[in-house]
Amino acid sequence: VRGVGPGFWTAVAKALDPDAHPDWSPAVARGMTRLGLLPAPGSRSLAEQWAAAARGYAAVLADQEGLTATDLDRFFEQVS
Repeated sequence: VRGVGPGFWTAVAKALDPDAHPDWSPAVARGMTRLGLLPAPGSRSLAEQWAAAARGYAAVLADQEGLTATDLDRFFEQVS
């Protein structure tokens, strides 16, 4: 949808399943990039970066019972 940015789509995804989807914010992206979980900004499209973030979250959540995407959001924000 023209004119609607990533913040809108993040809100939609989080509303559908807040404990499974990443919060796509600059702080989360910086934290994930700092830890090598995302490529440097500008090297991939926003859609490719969000897909990579979603895969990263899914992998961590599958391996660490008890954690939620919201927990990871907070962690990556702190790392940033």
